[in-house]
Amino acid sequence: MKHDGKLFSNIKWVYFDFFNTLAEFYPPREQLQAKAAEALGIKIDARSIRSAYGIADSFMGRENTRYPLAKRDSEELASFWADYEQLLLTTAGVSVTKERAGLIFQKLSTLDQKFILFDDVNETLKHLKSLDLSIGLISNMNQDLSAIVDELGISSYIDCVATSGMAGAAKPDRALFKYALELIDANPEQAVHIGDDYEGDVLGAINAGMVPIFIDREQRARIEDETITSITSLRELRRIFI
Repeated sequence: MKHDGKLFSNIKWVYFDFFNTLAEFYPPREQLQAKAAEALGIKIDARSIRSAYGIADSFMGRENTRYPLAKRDSEELASFWADYEQLLLTTAGVSVTKERAGLIFQKLSTLDQKFILFDDVNETLKHLKSLDLSIGLISNMNQDLSAIVDELGISSYIDCVATSGMAGAAKPDRALFKYALELIDANPEQAVHIGDDYEGDVLGAINAGMVPIFIDREQRARIEDETITSITSLRELRRIFI
């Protein structure tokens, strides 16, 4: 969609999703998945796994909405992650039982990984701050992101962090967005939320009365609603917020 300058002229607060919007895993998660599967005698191409994440992550979003992961006990989480892993591998072309999928996920959880920022993040956050805009994070991650934000060196740009674990609700539930807005007394009508998940980020933001921006870094999504602003890089925000 062509950017509508009038739509964003009154914005004072800018919120971002975290994973796949600001940061990604390193090593890439498809490589770690392939390594974990290989440890249990299953060989699978990392590229096949990468293309299967859309299906598995959509399942996660629906499950998080139905019953937030932050509210599940250890047994329920283990069952969820086994289902997630089984769906991911099946979609990638490898048929495994739920039990075996659970073992693969257990192996995956032992492998070293970290978050790294996309190369357009720092310059974008710096630009938004130069315009005196407040910046927040809204994430379905259950862990406290504050330490991760510090490690990534962007804490000086971030005014608030809201996660599903903190709010007891997950995107697209408006309760998580409401929690994030209240942290810095933001008016939803003057707040933007930017994220890569259409249902969780875009529809969730709309339901909370916020203005959504959809980021599609891999240019794979098909958005039929032409009123939704879509970008492929955060650098495009420099043309939206001037």
